[in-house]
Amino acid sequence: MHKKDIVHLYSQTEELKLPFHLISKSQRLVFASFLNAVIDIPILNEATEQIIFMKAVDVIADAIERQLEKMGTKAFFEGVTEAGETQVDLWVHATATKINEKIDVPMLNEKQEQEAIEFVLHAMAERFLASQGKRKIDEKKKGKMFGFI
Repeated sequence: MHKKDIVHLYSQTEELKLPFHLISKSQRLVFASFLNAVIDIPILNEATEQIIFMKAVDVIADAIERQLEKMGTKAFFEGVTEAGETQVDLWVHATATKINEKIDVPMLNEKQEQEAIEFVLHAMAERFLASQGKRKIDEKKKGKMFGFI
């Protein structure tokens, strides 16, 4: 499964009536399943990893929602107003680093935590852009026919 597939699943969940910044249980399950597929925790079986990633996504989502409540949507997503891929990636990395300093997920090292937080933030940033009527521009493919010319 690719990151774009998960963003699509995230956008298609039943809770579309809720504000984009609330991360529902079904969306958290999608995130946890994706993280389980891409991040391996040695010695643990997939079922145990899934439980750990469900807890990890809960910790991450709760931290993000606390920040949203504290800062407000506009301030939280400052820097995501433009739909350029580089700008969104920079915002995601900087925001994930700040959140990673405030939380700790047992069983995951700092790099894995950072990747998990970045993944959730990426999906939220794309959802935010969509709510603003914008689509993320893939700058690598911009101006290229079929992505390879």
